[in-house]
Amino acid sequence: MPASTRSRSFSGVAVAGPRVQTIFARRLTSEEPRPDRCTDTAHRARIFVVSLRVLPFVTAVLLSVVILFMPGSGVPLAPPGVDKVVHFGLFGLLAVTGLIARLRLIPLAIGLVLYAVASEILQATLPIDRTFEVVDVLTDWAGLAVGTLLHAWASSARGRQRRRRYLRRPADEEA
Repeated sequence: MPASTRSRSFSGVAVAGPRVQTIFARRLTSEEPRPDRCTDTAHRARIFVVSLRVLPFVTAVLLSVVILFMPGSGVPLAPPGVDKVVHFGLFGLLAVTGLIARLRLIPLAIGLVLYAVASEILQATLPIDRTFEVVDVLTDWAGLAVGTLLHAWASSARGRQRRRRYLRRPADEEA
């Protein structure tokens, strides 16, 4: 049989017919840019903008993992109540950065509510000398709610108007 009509085989099993092999051979020797490669500058800019929008959320998630699952011996001594402030601020940060990353509110909220419960359960079960506290879960949920409301206010028209008024310099009012 001529080589062009035979199928390639791998251990006796036909892998591809001659037509498929020709298509692949053309692709491998072609000088055209591959369609999966990003060659359009506007497309690259969009990817860059999306990554800048998502990067704070990814950073906040990594920070939360480090803080919530740090061994008890690594947690610095602090006055009573500071732990609750950290939980509140951490979940507020996760909510705000998740919404800035344009994650949908309901899936984000459900995910963070479950993450709050799961993190406390894991703190109690992992050998990291930490305990489960219902108050921590409630504080996490409060931080999530306040972070969501803060983002809603900041992204509303009224919030933008108030920010402009507060950030206006005295020199701007005289002009």
